[in-house]
Amino acid sequence: MGDDAALTPSGILRDIIEGVKVGGFGILITVLALFANFIPFIGQMTVFLLYCCYSTLLFLDFAASRKRWSFRQKLDWIKKHRRTAFRIGVIPALVTMIPLINIFALALLSPFFTVHTTLNFAEIEMTERLEKERLIEESKQEKESYDGI
Repeated sequence: MGDDAALTPSGILRDIIEGVKVGGFGILITVLALFANFIPFIGQMTVFLLYCCYSTLLFLDFAASRKRWSFRQKLDWIKKHRRTAFRIGVIPALVTMIPLINIFALALLSPFFTVHTTLNFAEIEMTERLEKERLIEESKQEKESYDGI
């Protein structure tokens, strides 16, 4: 992934604080889901989408924390890449809905979900960085061609 943040005491403290934010957000999502669940059909769909987004956030947290991203940056990434975020979070969200089995299934599958999310995150970030570099290079070439006229 490159550009990983250095392992420092202040960085570790920041990671802990960001983890507390993610956990608090999970509590908020759970409370919202509880109330939304009382709305027929639309409520259940909303709860499922909330759980998909939160599952993505949980697994994205590992990769994004290596870059010391803030909670806001992680949410913005999910918002910017909605389709990918949904694809990342849909299976974990479905697994969590299976009573009793969910505990064991998530314990076994979490490493795979984390790796899957990290690979998707790394690919998207690298593609965006390369695209940005390409655009910068094109604008430099365009400027040079105007300067040569």
